[in-house]
Amino acid sequence: MYILLSKNEIRHLKHEYRLRTAILLLFFISGAVWVGIVTLFPSYILSSTQEKKASIEAGKIDMNRQAHGSGQLAAVIRDANARISLVSSTQDTVSLSSIVEDIATLRSSGITLNTINLTRAGSGSTKSTVTVTGNATTRDALVTFKKSLEADPRFAKVFLPVASLAQDTNINFTMSINAIQ
Repeated sequence: MYILLSKNEIRHLKHEYRLRTAILLLFFISGAVWVGIVTLFPSYILSSTQEKKASIEAGKIDMNRQAHGSGQLAAVIRDANARISLVSSTQDTVSLSSIVEDIATLRSSGITLNTINLTRAGSGSTKSTVTVTGNATTRDALVTFKKSLEADPRFAKVFLPVASLAQDTNINFTMSINAIQ
């Protein structure tokens, strides 16, 4: 094969070839950038209008809040604080779970407990009233249960109505107990 061009002309042609390839590459890159800008423009317009709507809505809410005042919010906060102080004041008083556990362990055979209800005496008080309802198979079982509760130092007074002792068997009873922390 014969080369008709000089080395200098070949070098010049290679240089022009590289330059044209680079220009073509830059042309495609700029085209891709323009296509990207054109495709993102509707999204930009949409987000811009939604931002304006959101700021208008926020302004309306702010004006509405200022018009109605923050009295309702303050009342809700005061109510929540009152409930928190009530819970925290009764936190260290008589524990229902420990009372239920004590009553269940002192329960003699033949006693079935239906409900245990704890009524707190007041904030800061260490006394509470426990109402126990249940069923006893015999009068002796009920009396034994009452005596075991009276022997426990956590219970100050155990009240069992005399009417509960009228039957010999299958006795439904309601017992009132003063519990001490």
